Amino acid sequence: MYPLWKEDVRVAFLILSQISIGIILALIAISLDKVGRGFFSFHAALALSLEAIALALDRSRMPAFAPYGASLLILTVLYQVRKLRWTGTLIRLTALLGAAALVWIAGPSTADALALVSSAWVLGAVLVAMNLGHWYLVIRGLPIDLLGVANRRLIQALVLRIACIAIGVILAREAWAAMWTAAGGPMWDKVLFLTVRVAFGLAAPLVLSWMVHECVKIKSNQSATGILYVSVVFILIGELSGLYFLLHRGVPL
Repeated sequence: MYPLWKEDVRVAFLILSQISIGIILALIAISLDKVGRGFFSFHAALALSLEAIALALDRSRMPAFAPYGASLLILTVLYQVRKLRWTGTLIRLTALLGAAALVWIAGPSTADALALVSSAWVLGAVLVAMNLGHWYLVIRGLPIDLLGVANRRLIQALVLRIACIAIGVILAREAWAAMWTAAGGPMWDKVLFLTVRVAFGLAAPLVLSWMVHECVKIKSNQSATGILYVSVVFILIGELSGLYFLLHRGVPL
């Protein structure tokens, strides 16, 4: 039972940290002047809370994530006290420290590092885009093009994720080949997870992003936000499936 629990903790730590770091990565593309301090303050606090839970689950990762956590804490406080002069630079530094932490725990594997960082950006981009859709209820008259920008960043994150997966499969081709030729485990298990990974985590979100784009063109914010809700669920399922391949099969998907 203990090894299973330990593996569950590892998955929980990774997914929470990736969402936290991904939120900060996604905020870089959002205009503070247009969307307002409250949006950034909320997401910085959310990212800090997620990382705090992650580190509480796995304290052994503290050395790698302490610089990111400290920078995120300072950023959150600055937003709360409305001291915004240095937040533009600090948010980029925080994102860099978060990405560096993921690269650190990936170890010497370039494929694993690409998988973790690109996954974080996708998770953060879809969550921030969905929350931005709700923000139109908070700030009346918010330009609809902001949601279009967030959606385009999500599409870019998905395209980069696919590229990183392709690179990862090439770099880890021996592990990929071994996964299909290994005698242990049923074949349907691998096929099922691979289908879920590709269909829910990559193909469906791209189609949904196109639908969001069409909704933004006709200024249908509520429809776009509803579609982004579905994207959040699909991408979360896809990235959890990707972690299954990374942690259990040694293939960065």
